[in-house]
Amino acid sequence: MKLAASYYDIAVVDIKASKTLFHNKLYSQSVFYFQQSVEKANKAFAILTEIISEEEAKFDRDHNTNKIYKRIIDKQTNEIEQYLSAADNFPDLKKTKLHKIIQKSPKRNQADAFKKFIDGFHHETNLSPYDISYVIRQLNLLKIRKIRFQKKILEINKKNLPKLLFPFYDAIGNENAQRAKNEIEEYLADEKQLLEMSKYQIIALNLSIQFSKIYFTLFFYALISLPHSKYSRYPYPENKIFPIQFYNLKLPLVKRLPVLIEHFENTLKLMRTVFPELKSR
Repeated sequence: MKLAASYYDIAVVDIKASKTLFHNKLYSQSVFYFQQSVEKANKAFAILTEIISEEEAKFDRDHNTNKIYKRIIDKQTNEIEQYLSAADNFPDLKKTKLHKIIQKSPKRNQADAFKKFIDGFHHETNLSPYDISYVIRQLNLLKIRKIRFQKKILEINKKNLPKLLFPFYDAIGNENAQRAKNEIEEYLADEKQLLEMSKYQIIALNLSIQFSKIYFTLFFYALISLPHSKYSRYPYPENKIFPIQFYNLKLPLVKRLPVLIEHFENTLKLMRTVFPELKSR
């Protein structure tokens, strides 16, 4: 994971450069390094989560980080389609609550529509103040809070696991499904083991919340920063974009850039907390 750590280190330096350039009123350069930091952090995340391999990343110096999220969509859609296809062999499975939840997952046409939405941001340089404020508000809703409701998790396990999983295993009806059901029944009957397991669930739940905050921050920032990988560096007369003149405090992105930079710096710190490969950085 050396390449992921290297991308991460560059992201940290780039965001510092963006902040310094902004304070010196070099706005186009500040936006460019902000976009570069977002890009490098996304690539580090993609390697760490095995969305792309280190080998792929070695030869991928494209600015388009959005393709990372398109790949995630394709992978999840394929997995759902494979499950739904296999479920046709188990008619009783379709009556279970778990199957109905999976069935409500996005289908191929919805996934394709979302990918088109992502592609639509390639040339979007003039987001409104509302758009940027909305993104920040949504990300702030993912504030990390420690979850200490151990007894509540205990009650949820006892009440919901049988309701959710047992009909599913019964519908499959083979030896492996019955074995899994028996193991869960034994686990739920052992109060000491249940209490111990709930501690690990709290840790996993906190980690999941942190991971979600990283994921959605990187995704939203990739969307809003991608067009600036080129527009902040080179003149585009056909679009009436000349970087030095275009990037000024009247542009909503530039106006809110200090807030975005601070928020993204916190996300980079959080990445170091969540991913052991980065903790020594």
